[in-house]
Amino acid sequence: MAEQQPLNPLIILYNTDATQDDAIFETAFHKQNYSEEYTLTEFREKFKVTFRVGPRMPDCHRVIEVHPELRDKLLKAPRLFVGYRSTRARDYLRVLKCYKCHDYGHVQKYCTSVEQLRGTCGEKQHEEGTTCPLKNEDLCVSCLKRGNRIKHRNQDCPGHKLALSKLKGKFNYRT
Repeated sequence: MAEQQPLNPLIILYNTDATQDDAIFETAFHKQNYSEEYTLTEFREKFKVTFRVGPRMPDCHRVIEVHPELRDKLLKAPRLFVGYRSTRARDYLRVLKCYKCHDYGHVQKYCTSVEQLRGTCGEKQHEEGTTCPLKNEDLCVSCLKRGNRIKHRNQDCPGHKLALSKLKGKFNYRT
């Protein structure tokens, strides 16, 4: 089996004009930020709008696939400009979480778990009329499944950190 090539990194640009077409956005972004370093053709090879997230109107956040060299420049820039707006760039890394089994790295559509598990205790449905004994404990279901009774937020979860490191391994950050 052939080894999978690393993907180009993803960058998110915050609060961009949602009414602007992606091709026009790319051209304007190039003109105001990188026209002296790259021709438009070179820039488009290194910078591609892949999708949008966040609010729909009047602003949106654009997720961009970029060449590692351009990623470094984008992240070092304190502000970037498009039209009369300024934006900032950050790495876009989102760990998927399944709401069927409450584990990381996949979504419910691709979950191999047979039954829906409760988000508070990781158990199957409780008998009618009974309350969950762990209802008010705010425990991490992902950790409970691994035998750890830990209270923490997603970013502190060992399962989340493992899924995040696997996700980072899929991208080429070297210039």
